[in-house]
Amino acid sequence: MKLIAAVSESGIIGIKDTNNLPWSIPADLAHFKRLTMGQTVVMGYGTFESMWCKPLANRYNVILTTTKFLAPENTIFINSIESIIENYNESWLIGGASMYQQLINNCDELHLTIVPEKFVMPAKEYVKFPWINPLKFKVRSTEPLKNCIMEKIC
Repeated sequence: MKLIAAVSESGIIGIKDTNNLPWSIPADLAHFKRLTMGQTVVMGYGTFESMWCKPLANRYNVILTTTKFLAPENTIFINSIESIIENYNESWLIGGASMYQQLINNCDELHLTIVPEKFVMPAKEYVKFPWINPLKFKVRSTEPLKNCIMEKIC
């Protein structure tokens, strides 16, 4: 499994009450789209809600939830982390924080956009990215992305 996230220098990945990103960086969204297009993406229900409950186009969307829903086209709702690990290990993990926390050790690659603090919008409370074990993951490559740095960590 591969993980993709935009993370501020202090570890922020979202705004707690809304599950939204606390920045607007079009170059990062284009990078996300380029890597995940035509792939399977795995997310928690909060991330799915933050997208107005619309699946990402041109991707197969796997959403972890215990609630039963009628799944839109190219979407499946799964009710266990174990099922994701067993059946979707060749996918992109796209969030949110709880999903990252539960599945980061099942990931072979982390693709992180490091966002400078000056781009983080003010909010009452933020959601943070989980701790990365430096014994398991090392930075393999970095590339500049307008105002940010892309890191590929394996």
